[in-house]
Amino acid sequence: MILIFLLIFSLCFAEEIDLYSDKTLFENNTFTFSQNVNVLWENNTFSSKKAKLEYPLLEMSEDLCFILEDSKIYSDRALINLEKKTGTLFSENLIHVKEETLDLFCKKAELEKDKITLTNQVLLKFSQGEITSDKIEVFSFETSKKIKGCFKGVLGKNLETTFDYDGFLVYDKETQNLSTEDSPFFLEDKNFNVFADKATFYLKKGKGLDKVILNSIEKPVEILSGKINALADTITYLPKEKTYILKSTTNNRVLILKDQDQLSAKEIHIIKQDGTPEIKAKGVCHFTFSKEETNRFKNLVTHRSHAKTIRD
Repeated sequence: MILIFLLIFSLCFAEEIDLYSDKTLFENNTFTFSQNVNVLWENNTFSSKKAKLEYPLLEMSEDLCFILEDSKIYSDRALINLEKKTGTLFSENLIHVKEETLDLFCKKAELEKDKITLTNQVLLKFSQGEITSDKIEVFSFETSKKIKGCFKGVLGKNLETTFDYDGFLVYDKETQNLSTEDSPFFLEDKNFNVFADKATFYLKKGKGLDKVILNSIEKPVEILSGKINALADTITYLPKEKTYILKSTTNNRVLILKDQDQLSAKEIHIIKQDGTPEIKAKGVCHFTFSKEETNRFKNLVTHRSHAKTIRD
């Protein structure tokens, strides 16, 4: 009986949707499905305990799971318009969007053909970090997902490092890393601020945030504070070790000015601690800047107003 129903139903809707359930009732132009409801629609798979269909509206509830490409979405309830190919997900607790190394949460989600919009208490969560936003839009491509929003993030074991970012976050499906696409990127620590054009968050399955690499396109990455100022080609932040690794990938050396003390080397580590950060240099060290290196530091002054603008 169920098999005959499925065949007729699929033909009526031009094979746009197939519904399977252990129990099916048709009454007053409404199909009611219960126990092990499964829906195949537009190459996506939905499942729940209960569902009602009064075409074009399909309502699903209880233990709802959507499999959209390589994402899984868990929710309490969904209302899908099969004609418009849109859907709305609701949850009394939180909707959970699960990626391989990243979890997204919200109270409401809108499904469209080319994107998913998450609103109301949006949270991107991984070990050693959290990113929040009022609203995000997720666009899926062949090799990546682009997440558009205005973000505030906290990083580190005690979530003591913060950042603000407005633009696209790109989630690479192969590497499972998260990176910024628009500049600037501003990271604020207890001891100093870091300015860069791009940040890449390296995520490991089951371990969360491994590191953040900051770099810039045509200028150095900069560290600014009242006591420590620095220039480097790249800066790697290790949240578990509470360490910043400043490296030179060009002929320029990493430059640090701490109070009035000067230090340059190809690689310098800044280790956060309760008091003044510890600074360690690798390789040949110079304790006086050359004239050219001194001139490079003059450019830092122009970015101090930029730092204040971002904060405000």
